[in-house]
Amino acid sequence: MLTDAKDKQYRLWKKQKEMTKQIGKLRQQVFCLQLNEKILLIKIQRAKAKENLVNFCLTKSKKHEDV
Repeated sequence: MLTDAKDKQYRLWKKQKEMTKQIGKLRQQVFCLQLNEKILLIKIQRAKAKENLVNFCLTKSKKHEDV
């Protein structure tokens, strides 16, 4: 009976250790996904800023042509 309890305790400890390892991997994956999201948002912002600048320059040059 004591052996069964010790065996069960060992299996639970081993399972807990594995789950803790998996949690660490998942946290790392979440961190990487959040970082990728930030990078993509920055790229989108840069593209929009570039597009706005191009549109601004085009409208400004059109105004000079109209004058």
